[in-house]
Amino acid sequence: MTTKGYFAGIRRSSTEPISKPTRRISVASAAIPEASSPRRNSQNVHFREKDTPQQDDTIVIAVMGVTGSGKSSLISLLADQPVGIGHNLQSRVGFFADTTHTDMFSFKHPETNNTVILLDTPGFDDTERSDTEILKEISCFLAMIHEKRWRLVGIVYLHRITDPRLGGSAMKNLHMFEKLCGNRSFPGVVLVTNMWGDLEPTEAGRAIAERRQAELKSQFWKDIVAEGGNVMQHDGSTESASAIVSSLVKRNEEIVLHIVHELVEEKKTLDETEAGQYVQAELLKLKKKYDREIADLQESMEEAMEARDEETARAIKREREAAKAKVAQKARESKGLKISMQQLVQEKMAEYDARATEPESQEVVRGRITELFEEFKSEIREEMREELESEMRDVKERLAKIETGPTERAEQRVEQREEEQPKDDGKSSGLMGWFSRPLTGFTRA
Repeated sequence: MTTKGYFAGIRRSSTEPISKPTRRISVASAAIPEASSPRRNSQNVHFREKDTPQQDDTIVIAVMGVTGSGKSSLISLLADQPVGIGHNLQSRVGFFADTTHTDMFSFKHPETNNTVILLDTPGFDDTERSDTEILKEISCFLAMIHEKRWRLVGIVYLHRITDPRLGGSAMKNLHMFEKLCGNRSFPGVVLVTNMWGDLEPTEAGRAIAERRQAELKSQFWKDIVAEGGNVMQHDGSTESASAIVSSLVKRNEEIVLHIVHELVEEKKTLDETEAGQYVQAELLKLKKKYDREIADLQESMEEAMEARDEETARAIKREREAAKAKVAQKARESKGLKISMQQLVQEKMAEYDARATEPESQEVVRGRITELFEEFKSEIREEMREELESEMRDVKERLAKIETGPTERAEQRVEQREEEQPKDDGKSSGLMGWFSRPLTGFTRA
């Protein structure tokens, strides 16, 4: 399937040869835009035309939830490839083989024979990455999948049933999830309570968990459930994971997430989307908090200086500078949301190239994500070659016109002069005709 029509103009920063993998799965593609001028704009990216056929045998299911909710563990029960699994709430730091980055894993569904790609996503409470970074990455991959015309048939959202309540982190994740999906996508959502095997193995423990699930369904998840979302339990077994995923595979209805519609169809920048505005609001809250801390620390430092307590003043100054650094960081995160889909893709390509060349990353740069970027770059090289050939043809045509232009213009001038000269009836024209004309204005002496 050709990949022309979307990510035109994204260029490799390196010219080193790239070998194509034997089995490739790609989420994004490069293409040449319809140019309005001979020179194409390398920053202009066009999405695929809507009449591009879908790849009916390949479907995608995204898996989301807070850090430590069991996303990677569920995927590992089904995927044909090894899955990196994070432990506790401290995400492991790495590249694409851990849980701090979006990753893709696939398997062949035994009943429908579809190739099912499971998209493993980081939580918005990640200990190593900001919400801005995570939103940018998830949004980018979702839009790339949409562009590739793979059918996103659903999202699995995981929640630990062992959590006695929804804390601030869990609530933020849920709100972000709702902003990403939008009401129209809720019928393709499966809300999964996980880790039932970690409960106290008594009837009382089970009853408490059942009440928690009922509360989630009637209060926190009520909007999603009201719009057609489903609620299921995962007991940690392969059969349970298969039942959850199969419910979406057999439903077999494509969903277009709200964030994708905003970025692709409405051409919004990330900060203009509902999810982006939610992150902006959270950043503003933090900025105000740090501003208050800075003001209080400034007052305390002045008091210490008046009391000639230099040691305390220096300590307070260090705290104030740290608070100022946090404000600056939040400002950078806010600015980072002012980005288009084109720029998002370029960022991810640059990130991949940078990490892929790090010696410590050689062993973990692998799997579906590697196949994605390697195919992406190979297609970009091919499109660049085609674009260069097209531009060379344009140059040759322009040179040909320049070479023939003066001759054509001279011939036109001669023809025009001949048309403008007076013609005598019955008499020869041209130079000999002029000499044969009778002389006038002269008299004999």
